[in-house]
Amino acid sequence: MPFSDTRSRTEHEWTALFRECLSPALSAVGYAAYRSTARPENIVKGIIEDLAWSELLLAVLTDGNPNVWYELGVRHAIQRGRTIMVCKRDQKIPF
Repeated sequence: MPFSDTRSRTEHEWTALFRECLSPALSAVGYAAYRSTARPENIVKGIIEDLAWSELLLAVLTDGNPNVWYELGVRHAIQRGRTIMVCKRDQKIPF
């Protein structure tokens, strides 16, 4: 999911969605949710490591954020763990 402002949500709203909705839902089914964050030392390396080593990835495709799509592609290429894709109900996705 994005961690900065997008067309439909602010950075604060994305964070609230994670904390108030997604994290509790994942916790309810036995997962400890962790949200990748931009790390000053090497943003891409940290995110790639999270993509590679997470047992479950929840990709939020709302707003068609190119970074999220790229990260989803990396996750599919790695072929590790489970991946769930979600988006806003009225959102159109390109495939």
